[in-house]
Amino acid sequence: MSPYPRRPHSVSRLLAGTALALAAGIVAVVSLLALSPSPSENGLGLLPSTVSLMARSGVVVNEPTGRPLVTRNRAAMVALRQGSQDSVKQAFLADVSSTGGGPLGPGVQLCWVVLLQASPDASGTLPAPGTIDLYMVVVNARTGRFEEGVIAFSGAPKSGVGAE
Repeated sequence: MSPYPRRPHSVSRLLAGTALALAAGIVAVVSLLALSPSPSENGLGLLPSTVSLMARSGVVVNEPTGRPLVTRNRAAMVALRQGSQDSVKQAFLADVSSTGGGPLGPGVQLCWVVLLQASPDASGTLPAPGTIDLYMVVVNARTGRFEEGVIAFSGAPKSGVGAE
């Protein structure tokens, strides 16, 4: 006989407590994962990844502080003339500036920023050396003039073009 009295319920209580703590931990982890915010759009309707690509391409966009003289449709037509067989994914008004001496200069201009979806040519190939992450055209919202075009690629080049 053992010098210690045996408590039959203590083992089952220990197991129940461990199971309860484990379940509470799992619920906490799942709740945190479910509540963690997914990337959300900024006030211009852009995901952080798009804003980052624009900034790396030398284009900074901010909330617009003015009224355009050129319509969104006219800006889209100007943007579509810059590429061939493309379609407009998104167009928004913004105060735009260039970093590093880009075509927009050091000042801020009210512009339409038009994001294009590159379309394949008749043979089904995209007119690009790699995967297009960003195809953007900036159109002055006061004059309707093309200001800047940016194409950001990722991945390995599909051809020798642009691979230098």
